[in-house]
Amino acid sequence: PRMSLRRAQRSRPTLSLELLRDWIFPEILSALLSLLRVNCFLRLAGARALQGLEIRKFISADPRNPWLVAPMKVTQSQIIARGLTNCCPNCGGRTLFQAGKYFELNKDCPACGLKIVKDDGFFLGAMSLNYGVTLVCFLTPIGILWYAGVLGDTVAIVLALAASIIVPVLLYRASRSWQLMLYYFFLPQHLLANRRELGAEDENG
Repeated sequence: PRMSLRRAQRSRPTLSLELLRDWIFPEILSALLSLLRVNCFLRLAGARALQGLEIRKFISADPRNPWLVAPMKVTQSQIIARGLTNCCPNCGGRTLFQAGKYFELNKDCPACGLKIVKDDGFFLGAMSLNYGVTLVCFLTPIGILWYAGVLGDTVAIVLALAASIIVPVLLYRASRSWQLMLYYFFLPQHLLANRRELGAEDENG
């Protein structure tokens, strides 16, 4: 019995190292690469936001000071609040998704006309956010608890498989809303309400 107990104690760390090498580390690396792609997108959005200063010179609140910009109707804090509640970043209505269809986005907001689906690759960032949150917040803790001996092999496998399927589905709508939130947080002047409030050219794209 003592020999079998020692073998069981030795076999588990070996299995754990194999799991870390073949599954956990590659998944964490993939999630980091996904978050890096989101970071690159945000940097690009920030660069485009600086270009918006050229437009703001013509919509100044004070003609004597071209850099004194008139306040925007929809602020960045409102964009964050609407993004976290799956609401339209422009009008605040719950109109991102088609009624009765969980996975179907509206191409345009029915209430204010904001273009939601911009192009085929726009929501790749949402997929990266969904995958990263699932891995970091759910799969990694399961792997750590299994490695620490809190969870058994079967329980850990079942929980990991269930989380990898159920969590992305539950986060589908939220990840799309987060993507719009991040985009308009860095480019608030692209919202219809802000363009009309500031008098900028209306190009809903």
